[in-house]
Amino acid sequence: MQQPNIFAEGYQQGAEITSVTMYHHNLFSVVGKTTYYKTIGNRRIVWDTVSKKYPAIGNVEVIDRGSGMSKMTKFNKEANRVVRYNKVNNERMIDFYYPNLRYDSLPQELKIATGLDENTLVEVALSFNEPKTLEELGETLGYKNVTWLWLDKATEKKLERLEEKWDDDTWKVKHGEDAYGFPVSEEHPYTENATDDTTINGAVVSGTPKELKRFQNLELVRTSVIGVTIDKY
Repeated sequence: MQQPNIFAEGYQQGAEITSVTMYHHNLFSVVGKTTYYKTIGNRRIVWDTVSKKYPAIGNVEVIDRGSGMSKMTKFNKEANRVVRYNKVNNERMIDFYYPNLRYDSLPQELKIATGLDENTLVEVALSFNEPKTLEELGETLGYKNVTWLWLDKATEKKLERLEEKWDDDTWKVKHGEDAYGFPVSEEHPYTENATDDTTINGAVVSGTPKELKRFQNLELVRTSVIGVTIDKY
């Protein structure tokens, strides 16, 4: 897994994935261990680890990898889709669905999330019916329990290729770890990373089942996919 890519505009690759790198200096090299995290509520979950050796002369070498992003995939009959699991912690990995593509199945897992035990914190990826401006989202989605926004970066040509090449939904979803976007909160408003043409395809929301109920009947939500679930206490 590559380190999340931060653009000049403030966009990052990897929905809700952050990283911390610690360095150990040797005589002729430096070893850096990067730990990737997912945050839900006030809890950080280890998502992956990568250690690299930086020699004084020569190429950078990956010396250890946690393989968290080497996902396990399995078709889930109940969910009617391929569900992906992180190999490090066995948590579900989120997927987004493009607003402009046709799919055989559009998961509605927010309904499941809101029915879980109230001692649970749940991450859910929401995909929208159409790209939304940040101003529209401020009015309809708000800030509470919204943690990350999926940026609309796909060109029409790319969407056409996906539609033409793949019949299987598995290849047409956008994996959360590959998506570009930016974190949001009341302290970091939507417009902080906006440009005139910024539009959003989806969002990551997290909280208790009761806190997530307000997202259930929003007309802008096309699909919803459950990710990380942990006990609150």
